[in-house]
Amino acid sequence: MEFLMSISSFLAGLIGIYSFLVIVDIFTSWFPRKNEFFTFLDSICRPYLNVFSKTNMRIGMFDFSPIFALMILNVVQSILSTFGSQGIISLGIILAMIINMLWSYLFSFLIILFIILLIARLFLISSSSPNKDHYIDIIDKIIDRPICNIQKTFFKKRIVNDKTIVTFSLVLSIVAYFILKYGISALVGWLMVV
Repeated sequence: MEFLMSISSFLAGLIGIYSFLVIVDIFTSWFPRKNEFFTFLDSICRPYLNVFSKTNMRIGMFDFSPIFALMILNVVQSILSTFGSQGIISLGIILAMIINMLWSYLFSFLIILFIILLIARLFLISSSSPNKDHYIDIIDKIIDRPICNIQKTFFKKRIVNDKTIVTFSLVLSIVAYFILKYGISALVGWLMVV
C-alpha cells in the first residue's frame, strides 16, 4: 500500500507541474512567442488543451475550455494527492472534490463576473459619458439572457425600468452567491465524511 501511496503522491506532483505549465501556456498565448521554450511548451500543452477547445464552452466572447481543462487536472491531482497522503479514497471524497472544483473554477467565477458586469451596468446607467450607450450595448450582449430570465421570473408581466431590473439582479446575484457558497461548503463537508 505504501508503494501505491508513493506513486500517487509522485503523480500528483507531476500533474501540479503540468498544470503550472498549462497556465503559463494559456497566458503567454495572448502574446507573440518566438522562442524555443514556447514551442516546447505548446508541444506538451496544446494537445491536452485542444481536447477541450473542440467542445463548445463559449459564453459570449469568453472561452471557458481552458478553465475546464485546468479543473480536470486539479480534480485528478486532488484525488491522487488524497490517496497518496491518506491511503484511502471514497466516492464521497471524489464527489466532494468535483463539486468543490466546479464551484471554485466555474460557477463562482461566473457569478462574480455577472456581479461585476451588473455593477458596471449600473454605473453606466447614471453616467453622462458620451460613449455610455456603446458600453451598455457591449455589457448587454453578455448579461441579456440572465437578466431576461430574472425579469420573466420575478416581474412576470409588469414593466420595470432598466435601473430597477439591474439593481434587483445585482442584489439577487449577491444573495445567490453567498447561499451557494455556504451551501456548497456544507455539502462538501458532509460528503467528505460519508
